[in-house]
Amino acid sequence: MVEIDGKQLRVALIGASCIGKTCIIKRFAENTFHGSQYVPTPGVEFLSRRLTIKPIGTVTLIILDVAGAALTSKMIDIYFHGIDIFLLTYDMTNATSLQELRRWMEILAKNGVDKSEASIALVGSKGDLEHLRTVRLDNHSRFAQEFNIPLSFLVSAKSGESVLTCFSKCAIYHLNPEAKQRVKEHAVLQSTNASKKATTPAQNHPQAMTNPLPTRSQPAPDPNSTVCSVQ
Repeated sequence: MVEIDGKQLRVALIGASCIGKTCIIKRFAENTFHGSQYVPTPGVEFLSRRLTIKPIGTVTLIILDVAGAALTSKMIDIYFHGIDIFLLTYDMTNATSLQELRRWMEILAKNGVDKSEASIALVGSKGDLEHLRTVRLDNHSRFAQEFNIPLSFLVSAKSGESVLTCFSKCAIYHLNPEAKQRVKEHAVLQSTNASKKATTPAQNHPQAMTNPLPTRSQPAPDPNSTVCSVQ
């Protein structure tokens, strides 16, 4: 069994502006939701939270909330230095936001991000707005396959659904070689009938599959969570 107790991971959420990256992070780190109070992220913000993953230990996630406008920033190489996990995030009600991730993938390649060292996940946000979906699951799957992205999630910052799962499973995937192999074997999106509407958003959630984790979808407030920002 791999011991991770006391380790730190740096996690960066990247993607277009106004797609819910900050809301996802706030839900995970602080168990809060401020969707009606949109304020553009100035450059990059840092939050942290200790996460206990039974039975292998406690890991501290240092989370970078990278502004969508940072795509053309001269600081981008500094932001990405030492990142362990990239969460490529798009809004499932905005098809353009998925296509914009192509530019982010180019930036990752340009800055020498090594997929053998950094883990990457494709994350659809606003999973509670299934009735407004414009990005079909097969579009999500094709994008992940095109760029060889092994992990996929659909999350809702508003409800908290799958937010903890996303961060927890990404941490396990990155830290535990045994779990990584299992994820590679099972992280394949289930094909769906395009003409068949899902009865609930959960049925369409493209989640990576690892060993079962605690099913609590919303993390409890953590007094050890912190936040700072850099412009």
